[in-house]
Amino acid sequence: MNKPKIVKIPFGFDPSKTDNKEVKKVFEDETARILWIAIKRNRLVDENFNKNILYLAKVIDIEGIDSFTADRLTSYLRGMGIIGTSENGMGDEIIPFLKKERIFKCVIKKKVAD
Repeated sequence: MNKPKIVKIPFGFDPSKTDNKEVKKVFEDETARILWIAIKRNRLVDENFNKNILYLAKVIDIEGIDSFTADRLTSYLRGMGIIGTSENGMGDEIIPFLKKERIFKCVIKKKVAD
């Protein structure tokens, strides 16, 4: 197996130190964390986003990632209202992370003093 490619993602906050209980739950679950980072990093989301991500992560973990094609994952994301109907290729972007072919590395950005 090839060594996974690491993708660095800048974060403006430390997820382990947040007061948001849903975000803490997301980051405690590997599948949910991958989905959250892959989707939230470049789009606006609604107030149900964290709950939907936790639910979808549970479905993926129960059924197994090998049962999910990119198209099936995209269908779930659309059906749950996580992404819009015009967005194509989201499943193709996320599946390699869920299969550990690629890995997100969160880099916490230090705040600049005023």
